[in-house]
Amino acid sequence: MVRVLRRSRAPQQEDPGDLEGSGAPGREPGYWTGLRSSPHRWLPVAVITAALVWVVRSFWVTSVPHPVLVADSWLYYDMSLSVLRDPGYARTIESYLAPGNHIATFPFGYPVLVAVVNAIFKTEYRSLLIVNLGLVLPFALTMEVAAWRLFRRRGVGMFLGLALLCSGYHVQDMMLGGSEMAAVFCLGVLVMVLAKAQPPTWRQAGCAGLASGAWVMMRFDGLLPALALPVMLVAVRLWKVRHTLPYLGGLVVGVGPWIVYSMARFGTFFASDNNIGALAVQAHVHVNYYLPNGTATAFDDPAGWWARVSGNFPDFLEALGFALTNAILPRYLAAATVIVLVYGAVQAKRSGTSADRWSGVLVRELRDVVTAPPVRLAAALTASTLAGLVVTVMTSGLAIPRYYITLIVAFELLLVAMMMAVPRHPPAGATIATAAAAHLGWYLPLALVAVTPAWDWISHRDFAPYHVGDQIWEVAACAQPGERIVVVALDPALYLLGPMYGITAIYEPFNFKQLSRDERLAFLRTYQVTAIYIDPSVRPKTAAEAREIYEDLLGLPAGGLKDPCAPGLLHFPKPP
Repeated sequence: MVRVLRRSRAPQQEDPGDLEGSGAPGREPGYWTGLRSSPHRWLPVAVITAALVWVVRSFWVTSVPHPVLVADSWLYYDMSLSVLRDPGYARTIESYLAPGNHIATFPFGYPVLVAVVNAIFKTEYRSLLIVNLGLVLPFALTMEVAAWRLFRRRGVGMFLGLALLCSGYHVQDMMLGGSEMAAVFCLGVLVMVLAKAQPPTWRQAGCAGLASGAWVMMRFDGLLPALALPVMLVAVRLWKVRHTLPYLGGLVVGVGPWIVYSMARFGTFFASDNNIGALAVQAHVHVNYYLPNGTATAFDDPAGWWARVSGNFPDFLEALGFALTNAILPRYLAAATVIVLVYGAVQAKRSGTSADRWSGVLVRELRDVVTAPPVRLAAALTASTLAGLVVTVMTSGLAIPRYYITLIVAFELLLVAMMMAVPRHPPAGATIATAAAAHLGWYLPLALVAVTPAWDWISHRDFAPYHVGDQIWEVAACAQPGERIVVVALDPALYLLGPMYGITAIYEPFNFKQLSRDERLAFLRTYQVTAIYIDPSVRPKTAAEAREIYEDLLGLPAGGLKDPCAPGLLHFPKPP
């Protein structure tokens, strides 16, 4: 009888320097090991989720029933009304890439979300805020999954999701119906996919490309970071060059709907109104310029273009400072990161030999931190987002702090990764709790102000009509079916003419007075203008000049344009 002896195998140990790792049975690969099972391990997630839900609820009951939207938000809503059957169609025209009502002002990813919510809940323009608030918790969950895969710590990702609501410019964009929250959610999905394993499989790299493509479909300013990301991942030695191929394939698939639309409507690979101002040599050329003969671009005068673009760098830095200080959390996390690094160095010094010098201890600790795979991943994401933002802001000259929110998310993830990578770091819960207390101490009392019955935020239907002033009602009442009106206005509420009343509102180009008479006539004929509306809020001199210009174009005597119905609405007695 032969006796078979089986040799037991020692359990595999996960290499802490490998983000992919082998992991324990039943666990997804990650960076941290040696976890202990604790009945309280879900407590941070539960507490932060409860706080997150409460804050979202406070925004819901105070903002959704009576939202205050801005001009861009109304244009998003205008696009959402037809995006499912005719993508890109809008009744509000503020740029002039091509005749007709199809625009390239915004991609139609965000309008699709708004259209779906409106189709289900019949909430009309309030769907903008419902989409934004509805994405807050999913974004936090994506960051929670990503943080677990990277750090094997629960509650870190949920904390980052909650902290995002304490960025003033981001909250302002959310409550005004902007698309930043949708872009941030796509960024969270991208981080979750990238945290799965490094180096990735071809399928995972393709999924990362799809997530980046979804980011671009929400906001055009995601295109440059999406293109820079694989380069940064290769530079930090997490990816090989071969991994960029499936990524770029996924990116093309994700952006594919816009590429098809651009080719069909504008005859270009990637249409965007921002290209006009970004490539122009002349300053102050932007989307509201009508350029029948084009303008000098970077390809015609590279030196002149660079002189204009480089002058925008101080504005970029100023807006970056505003965004970082307004977000608050980066300051506290940066301070906490320094504290953790010092704490780790002290612990390493105490556990080492007396011959160890402080310089050697610090160098070894910083080397361990910088080379940690989660830190390299977060650094690549931060660098690509920063690079894309620098190019976007400097070329367009639009240094607006709310555009920096994706950079803030990446930067916060980098700081957390650095703290977690310190070999002898203090307890993560204590570190995050300290930062949370400092960060949220001023804010939570504001969230408690909205004390209403819990049922209100679910069944609230006593929506009041949107108040826009008397002039908009008069214009809508006096406009004829199929009217196409050139608007000379200061009031952003006139963006409602399209989505609320079905009237095509064409904003007068900012350079209209600088055009020749033939170019002005060409503009009116190209866009089939039938009337002009001069907002009573504009200066009398501006109104008089506008009336004189249009009477001359129509061959009418002074005072030939009448406004018998609505003040400022002048119907053309004959085609221009």
